[in-house]
Amino acid sequence: MGIKYFRITGGEPTCVNYFTELIEYMMNFSQTKVRINTNGFKILESINLLKKYKERIDIVFSVDSISEYLDGVHFPKYLSEKVIQTTRVLQKNDIPVRYNIVVTKLNEREVKPLVLKAIDELQVNVKLLDLNKFSEYLGFEHILRGKEAVQLWDNLFVPMSKFSGFLEKISDNSKSEWTTSFISTSVKDMEFL
Repeated sequence: MGIKYFRITGGEPTCVNYFTELIEYMMNFSQTKVRINTNGFKILESINLLKKYKERIDIVFSVDSISEYLDGVHFPKYLSEKVIQTTRVLQKNDIPVRYNIVVTKLNEREVKPLVLKAIDELQVNVKLLDLNKFSEYLGFEHILRGKEAVQLWDNLFVPMSKFSGFLEKISDNSKSEWTTSFISTSVKDMEFL
C-alpha cells in the first residue's frame, strides 16, 4: 500500500511474543524504516535482528529522569544502569538510539542534567516532549475525568520554551541540524540536538 515508515510503540512492544516476526514482516517491503519506542529492558533479546536491519531501524528510549525517585514520586522510565548498558550495546552495533524526555513539573529540574548526560557521556540524540492533555487520567490510586483531569495536566505542564535558551547555549549545531533524518525532517518532528 506504499507505507514505508513505521513506529512500533506501546505499552512495551518487545513484550509481545510476535515482536521479531513483526519486524521481519515489515522489512520484507523495500525501503521500509522502523522506529521502535521501548523501555529497553528486553530489546537486546532481539539484537541479531536489530543488527541485520540496522540501516533501517532506530531505537527510542523513554527516559524521563536520572533518578528513579524524585520527591517521593517513582519514575519507572529513568536512566538506569540497564538503559545505559543497553544504549552502549546498540551503539557498538551501529544501531541509532534516541532518548525521549517527557517534561513535567515533577521532573523539570532533572531535564538539563539528563540532556547533558545523554549528549556528553552517551552521545545520544535527545528529544524533549511536552505533556499532552487528556480529559481522563488513570492513575494507580485515582481516576480523574473531565475538568479534574484537564486541571491535573495543566498543573503538570511545562512549556518547551523554558528550555530553548539552554538548548541553544549547549548546541553548536544549526537548527537545521537538530533534526534526525531517520523517519522525518518536518518542522513538526524537530529534534533537539
